[in-house]
Amino acid sequence: MSTKLTLRRIFAGTLWAGRISVKRIRQLGADSRFILMYHRITNPRTEPVYIQPGMYVTPETFAMHLKALQSETIVLPLHELLNRMRQGNGNPASKPLCAITFDDGWLDFCTNAFPVLKSLNMPATVFLPTNFIGTDKWFWTDQFAFVWKQLEPRRRPAATAALRSLSRIQGSFESQIEKAVAVLKNLPGNAIEDVLAELEKCAGTSSRVPGRAFLNWEEVREMRGSGLVSFGSHTAGHQILTTLDQNGIRDELLVSKQKLVEEKAADADGLSFCYPNGNFNQTISALVKESGYSSAVTTKTGWNSFSENHFALKRIGMHQDMTSTKSLFLSRLAGIF
Repeated sequence: MSTKLTLRRIFAGTLWAGRISVKRIRQLGADSRFILMYHRITNPRTEPVYIQPGMYVTPETFAMHLKALQSETIVLPLHELLNRMRQGNGNPASKPLCAITFDDGWLDFCTNAFPVLKSLNMPATVFLPTNFIGTDKWFWTDQFAFVWKQLEPRRRPAATAALRSLSRIQGSFESQIEKAVAVLKNLPGNAIEDVLAELEKCAGTSSRVPGRAFLNWEEVREMRGSGLVSFGSHTAGHQILTTLDQNGIRDELLVSKQKLVEEKAADADGLSFCYPNGNFNQTISALVKESGYSSAVTTKTGWNSFSENHFALKRIGMHQDMTSTKSLFLSRLAGIF
């Protein structure tokens, strides 16, 4: 454990012992609401691909989060939380109000998260990239990490000669992945596919990751039927919308919405949206609203006031290293870390 994390744990523990973090959460909850953002509930040691530290919490940590929320807050379905925000009449409840959301629709939501939610009778919303649901596809970020790992370190610079910025990547495997993904995210989808194809040739292997990554539609309908889980759109192809023209953005929005309704994963009315990678602008927000969505969440950190733009909602990201203890978790909610 790093010195920084050790000191953070000590500080968080002190704040919790004095109920300072809890008091801060209560103060914020008087006229604001918060939305949690999760991605994966898994242990990275069991996965075939590298998982970024900010993309997961372990099942044990997730269970602790829910019990802390049950004690200190009132967890509502996202649509109900937003309805109360629209009313804008303060918080009559004795505890802060919040909602739980998950991005991407990973299979481990069904295997690791849903059983805990069900046991505690707590609701959540999952944002689905519909082209991936019910398939054996993986995100290009996972494909990249998978094939990059197959390459011998000395061959990595040559393997990416077609993309000059990647050819200069140095450092550990983890730092190389982080830097490479940051560069590639700025490219259109076809350019990323070209890079993957070049890497496959150099590695002499496929970038196809074994196993299923995402939920299937039967699992989606079953969880929706529980009354605890609702589903929203994370586009069709999980493309970063700021890299597309307006026609491409509309396609991502409308194809996804239509698929969710066809598969009985959601109703057309009141459907929420989630921006891939958090990238959006005023034009994209307007297109989301125009496409019939009722709200949209971002990756911007913070609580949401009653007057918050419902197409630019902030969330609080849940990371294993930042929230692995109850005191760290509560400090995260309070905006201290």
